[in-house]
Amino acid sequence: MKRLENISMESYINNVIGHVDNTIIEKLTPGLQDEYERNLYEAATHLFKAGGKRLRPVITYMITDMLGGDTNRAILAGAGIEMLHVFTLIHDDIMDRDELRRGVKSVHAEYGINNAILAGDLLHALGMRTILEAVRGLNEQIIYESIRLIHDSIIIIAEGQAIDMGFENSPIVAEDRYFKMIEKKTAQLFGAAMGLGALISGQDTKIVDMTIRAGINTGIAFQIVDDILGLTGDETEIGKPKFSDLREGKKTILIIKAFEDADRNEKEFITRVLGNKEVSQSELEKAVNIILRYSLDYARQKASEYIKQAKILIDQLPEKNPLPRKYISQVLDLTIERRK
Repeated sequence: MKRLENISMESYINNVIGHVDNTIIEKLTPGLQDEYERNLYEAATHLFKAGGKRLRPVITYMITDMLGGDTNRAILAGAGIEMLHVFTLIHDDIMDRDELRRGVKSVHAEYGINNAILAGDLLHALGMRTILEAVRGLNEQIIYESIRLIHDSIIIIAEGQAIDMGFENSPIVAEDRYFKMIEKKTAQLFGAAMGLGALISGQDTKIVDMTIRAGINTGIAFQIVDDILGLTGDETEIGKPKFSDLREGKKTILIIKAFEDADRNEKEFITRVLGNKEVSQSELEKAVNIILRYSLDYARQKASEYIKQAKILIDQLPEKNPLPRKYISQVLDLTIERRK
C-alpha cells in the first residue's frame, strides 16, 4: 500500500479501513462449493458486514507508518488483529447471551450457537495465519516476538473474560480488580495492535514495550467509555440494547464507584436492579440516574488520564513520518469523545 501523505485524517483512516476490509473479505471468501462450508464463512463475515470502528488495525497501521515500517505488512497485521477481535466478540456474545451486536443480530442469534463457535474458531485461525503472512520474510526474532505477542494476548484475553464472568456472580468488586479485568479482556489486544506495528517496523525491545503500554492505556480508556455508553448511549448508535450491562450484572467502573459513594437505600436499590432481567424500564432508569450521579464524572476523568498516559508514551517514540503521529493523537482523543 502506498504511504499516505498530506491528506486529511478522515481520508487517511478511511483508506486504511478500506484496505483492511478488502483483505478480510478476501480471506473469508475462499470460493467453497459446499453449502455448509459457505454458511460457516457467512457466519464469520456477519459482523464485518455490520460495520465497526476498525480502531485496532488503524492504530497498527499508524504506528507502522510513523516508525517507517512496511505499510503493506501493516494492512495484513491489522486485518489479522481485527479477525482476532471479532473472534472474541462472537464467543463473548455466546457467553453473555447477547442477541445484538453492531446493530444486527449477534452471530449465534443469526446462525446458531454451533456455527457461531465454529465461526469464532475459524477467525482465530485465519487471524493468526494473516499475522504470520504480515511478518513473513522478516528476521526470525521479529517473527518469533510477533507470534508470541499475539499468542500471549489471546491467553490474557481468555483470563480477562474468565474474571469478567466471575464478577457477574460476585458481590460488588474492588476497583483494582475491575482495572485488572479490563486490562486483560479489552486492553491487551490494543497493546498487541500497537506493539505489532513496532515489531513490523524493526524497532528494539524498548520501543516495542512502549507501544504495547500505550496501546494498553488506550484500551483501558476505550473500555471505560464503553461502560459509560452502556448507560448513556443511544441504542441505535451503540448497536446493543440500552442498559444491557446493568441487566447482565456487569461490574463496571460506574457501578463500583456508585456503590462506594451512594447511601444505604440507594445501594440496596442498585443491588436489586443489577443483574435482574425482570425489572421494569422505569426501575432501570432510576438505577441508572443514581449510578451516573455518583460515577459519570469520575469515569470520564479516569478515561482521560489513561489517554494522557498513552499520548506521553507515543510522544517519546522515534518518528520517520510526522503525519501519523498527529493523527494518532487525534484518534486517541476521539476514543474518549465517541458516542458509539
